[in-house]
Amino acid sequence: MLDAHTAQECTRRHLCLVVHDFEEQRKAATGNERKQLLAERRKTLIERVGPTFTEDDVNRFPGYMELVKQAGAVVAAKGSREAAAHDADSVERLWRASAGSAHGKRWPSHELQIVIPREEFLPGQFHTSQMPDPSAITSITELAGSLTSYAVLRFADYSGYEPGLASMMKGARDRLSAKIPRRRDI
Repeated sequence: MLDAHTAQECTRRHLCLVVHDFEEQRKAATGNERKQLLAERRKTLIERVGPTFTEDDVNRFPGYMELVKQAGAVVAAKGSREAAAHDADSVERLWRASAGSAHGKRWPSHELQIVIPREEFLPGQFHTSQMPDPSAITSITELAGSLTSYAVLRFADYSGYEPGLASMMKGARDRLSAKIPRRRDI
């Protein structure tokens, strides 16, 4: 969303999300009065951004999966080692597994596990044990971290906070370290 080359394009992309969000909220709303209010808010927003943006301009929401894949590619191109380790298919797999886990789906626990064959008490009898795949979990958290960090820094830059960003980051790091001290044995 924040990787557009102009502030106007960033604004258009943001408006696509807002318009899409109004529509999703309207679908979930109960009662015709509430649904009508949300439809009117959406319409008012589109009227207010014209003539800079047309309704077609702000109705081009690409979908969350496409946004995540594009974000992974952008952050990888900017030099993130974590993001560069993943192509679009890998980013999609990790995103789907994370979303599935967040929504209580069972399949991610099967998909993101390691099956370890082991011989049991009697020779020739094999059983398996399963455990979460630490490399998959690490990949998910590293990719999410690199995407989030890039987005926060872009937002700070576009919002005019760039000159004070180093001191803000140091302050945040100090507050975090005071609450969660680093282990000294590693």
